Parts: sequence; C-alpha cells; structure tokens
Amino acid sequence: MNLKDGWFWSRSNLFFAFPFDHAGFTAQLGLTERWTLTAGVVNGYLNVVDNNPEKSVLLKAAWSPSDRFLFHVLYFGGVERPTGAAEGRAWRHMLDLVAVWLASERISVRTELNGGVEPNAFGLDAWGAGQLAVRVLLTPWLYAAARADVLFESTPAGGTPIFFPPPWVTSATATLEVKPLETIALRLEYRHDQAGAPMYFGGQVPADGRATFHLQDTLTLGAVASF
Repeated sequence: MNLKDGWFWSRSNLFFAFPFDHAGFTAQLGLTERWTLTAGVVNGYLNVVDNNPEKSVLLKAAWSPSDRFLFHVLYFGGVERPTGAAEGRAWRHMLDLVAVWLASERISVRTELNGGVEPNAFGLDAWGAGQLAVRVLLTPWLYAAARADVLFESTPAGGTPIFFPPPWVTSATATLEVKPLETIALRLEYRHDQAGAPMYFGGQVPADGRATFHLQDTLTLGAVASF
C-alpha cells in the first residue's frame, strides 16, 4: 500500500516481518473473479540484491468472497542468512494472513497474522506477530484510524535475531486525516513504541550507538499530494 492510500504515516512492526522488498519473477493467475494465485522466485527476504547464492520462493492466494471482504495468505521460503553466517544455510519459512473487512460505508477493519520458523545451526528461531487496524470516516473530509501491533521472536542461544534485538516489540498508533481535496491529505499521527529491551534513542545518540530506552513516543504532522 502506497503512502497516499495508507491509513497511517508510519509502518507497523509487522512491516519488518514481511518481505515487501525483493527482486525476481512472479506470475499471477486469476482462477475466478474471486480467486487469484501468485507464484514467484525472488532474490530473498527483504533483499533486492541477494546476500547468498540461493533464491527464495513465494506462493500467494487472494480470495474475495464479496465486495466487503478480502483475504490473503502468503507462504515465503528460502535460505535468507548471508553467505558465511554462523547459522548456516538455514531454510526460513514464513506464513502471512491478512483480512480486510468493509464493515460499513464508514468503517474499515484490517487484521494481519504473521509467523515463521528457521531451524539453524544454533537451534530453532521462531517468531509470531499480529496487528489490528480500524479506520472510521467521521465526515466526508475527516478520517480517524487506530492500530495496535506486537511481534515476538525466540532466538536460540548464540544466534542472531532475524528482526529486532529485543525479544518483543509493540506499538499503538492513532491518526487523524483531513482531505480537503481527493488528491491532498493532511495527517496528524501519535505513536507509542515499546520493547522488551532498550531499543530507542533520546537526545544525542551516544558514540557507541547503544540504545538506552525501552519506549518512545512520536508525534508527526505532514501532508501528501497525488497527481
């Protein structure tokens, strides 16, 4: 989803657990008006330029039982650690489920569940994540949206985490969007982040680059225009 069509300024923590960026080949097949299958071979998990000789595969199914519901299920698998990593040539498996519900003309709901495993030389690295977002049309030109997400990862002793240094991260976000014109949006967003270990910075970043805070609060005001 691009910036102008999104509900929020910021991405959820699940953004980092999903292979948005990659390069390769995909093919899409429309089975019916309601079912679509996509398959592909790509360089890797969040890698436009591959970091190892192996390639990754993806398989996605999209189902829209009606104009008010949309479901996606995606499998993504491959060797994702860089060449020479201590974890070895471990095959990573990821499954992502997304559901979008247009509850009414004014209310939209989006939920996502994401999880995966990577059996490697140190043991089993596994993660699970989820998010829930709601958007409400208050007036023809004013929207309000809220989102909550959480991501947990279990990393075996001696291994390197796939996503974040702490074992868990979570965030809560609230956004107001004013659309004076269809092509212009003004957004005010408050976001609270929290983690199971220091991951955020405050004031001047120390020379060693070590985070010192378990949480942070962010307020963003901005505008986006489309042509």
